[in-house]
Amino acid sequence: MAISVKLTTFASFLIICLMKNRIILCTIILSITLFLTIFSCQKKNESVTSLSEKEIDNYWREGKTLPLGVSEKYPLPIQQITNDNGMNILIDMAHQTQFVTLWSLNKTINELGFRSIGNQASLQSVLDPDGKSRVRVPFKDGIFPFAWIPNLKYNIIITEQESPRYQEYLPEEIEALKKFVRNGGGLLIQCGPDFSLSTDVNNLSLEKLIQTFDANLANETDLINQNKYATFVTDDKWETLRRGENGKIIEARRVFGKGRVMLIGAMNTLMPATTDSPEIQAKNKTLFTERLKWLAEGKEPVGGEPRVPSSMAGGGGIYPELEKNIGDVVLFYALNQRKELLDCMDNDLPRAQRILQDWFPSKKSEPIYLVLAAGSGGAWVVNAYKPKEVGLISINPLSLIDAYAFEMGHLNSGPANGYGRTAGWVQAINGSNGQAGWFQGKILAVFNDSYKNKPNRDCNSFFKTDKKGDSIDLAQFNPDELYSYNDKMTKLWYVFQKLDDRYGTTWYPRWLWVMNTRWDSTPEKQLTFDEMAEDMSIAVGEDLFPFFAKLGTTLGKNRLSEIEFNNETIRLKVAPLEVTPAGTIRLDSIKDYMQPIIVSE
Repeated sequence: MAISVKLTTFASFLIICLMKNRIILCTIILSITLFLTIFSCQKKNESVTSLSEKEIDNYWREGKTLPLGVSEKYPLPIQQITNDNGMNILIDMAHQTQFVTLWSLNKTINELGFRSIGNQASLQSVLDPDGKSRVRVPFKDGIFPFAWIPNLKYNIIITEQESPRYQEYLPEEIEALKKFVRNGGGLLIQCGPDFSLSTDVNNLSLEKLIQTFDANLANETDLINQNKYATFVTDDKWETLRRGENGKIIEARRVFGKGRVMLIGAMNTLMPATTDSPEIQAKNKTLFTERLKWLAEGKEPVGGEPRVPSSMAGGGGIYPELEKNIGDVVLFYALNQRKELLDCMDNDLPRAQRILQDWFPSKKSEPIYLVLAAGSGGAWVVNAYKPKEVGLISINPLSLIDAYAFEMGHLNSGPANGYGRTAGWVQAINGSNGQAGWFQGKILAVFNDSYKNKPNRDCNSFFKTDKKGDSIDLAQFNPDELYSYNDKMTKLWYVFQKLDDRYGTTWYPRWLWVMNTRWDSTPEKQLTFDEMAEDMSIAVGEDLFPFFAKLGTTLGKNRLSEIEFNNETIRLKVAPLEVTPAGTIRLDSIKDYMQPIIVSE
């Protein structure tokens, strides 16, 4: 600041002295302005790139995205590309996110020689030449914080949408795409047959995008090899590439300004089918390459090093541009997100977060980043590296709450012990959908009355297969049973419901507190079923081994009369639990989980 003031004062002095010589005056003013600008920018960049490791750690732990400039010190990895041609392809997922697009299409594009950048930000944001994109940068082992980088340049954009119900193309996005193509970019628009079946085609935002390039969606579909396609109406500016069996246009292209546009009435047309023969796959690879090369002809390759953002098994490379804090959760969303989901984000998710934290208090040493993605039908979770990330793909508010509760159940580790630590690993909760599904069912009952007045997760249904309740062994989970909904998982939820029936909702967080306390000296220990049953027995204050034996569980012992915990000997009577149908779901608040549970007989 002192240097800037002195330079400004010096400039004023020169101006006064040289008022009679305008040429010299202008030269000096321009020189000083240029110097001050360079000096200011240099100081600004130095202040960002010189952030200490501690400052960067604080940024992401406080739920903040690192500022522009940090990626200069921590650059993105070089993307692995076969014979890199220097062309950047943006894969738009702000209008529909599919796992095949998120994690597979990029690899196919890389194999064809192109760079691929998945994107969940609204298009006008990511195409703004003066804008910025949110990505993950490699910081240190196991930590990839979110950071802003200057927007990249692109040769091609691929956008697709399967259903008119999904997130709309905003007018400003359509205008940004039009400008992109007019200036030489290539645009591939893919859509599902539902668009041609819609009764209100002219009011669809995708239709408005297509109309921008002088084409329309037709009101009927066509077929090729029994596969249904959306169809188009084009004029003589367009070249028809393919027609369906009934003669309708299913693929067309045109030059627009300096750029090019291609329409295809189907989804995922650049993805090879693994069931095809090697000959067909090779033929399709040639077709895919030809499509992309044609689209790229209007603009020189972006070039430079292929340091571009990639998904890393999460929701990137580029994340939504807007954000909102909900307690310990940082939620990312795009400008085109649906209103009902934004309302849910503002009202229902904070409520769900408070309820989950009340039922199951968990240590929070860092925020959880929640990505609200476009489309429907899925979720993902990243806990292999930090910051932790949960992605939700939904257009239905209840589905959003459903997926949120499920993923939070996976991430939450329960009440920490007296040292603020967690310890122990149990397959039934840490290595399966057991805990996630349990709390998912409870949250659904809070927001949807149809889940009330019956057991959580309809857990009594396991009796349809396990007639007497003693043939499915809870101590023996196969890998394919851990992350699916099956009779064994349902029987585990039945046990949880029976314990809710007798001990109330406090037993579950108390169980995790006991585990985190008891195994503190061996925090990575994978507990046996017997050790898990011991922890549960300590938590409820009664011996659960006879109950598990009645359920047909493989055990090392059938009775736990006493056990040491917290330097005390606890004597346990047998829990009076029978293998009978469980009661209705309980949604009441918990009590002090560090205090013994008192059962009212």
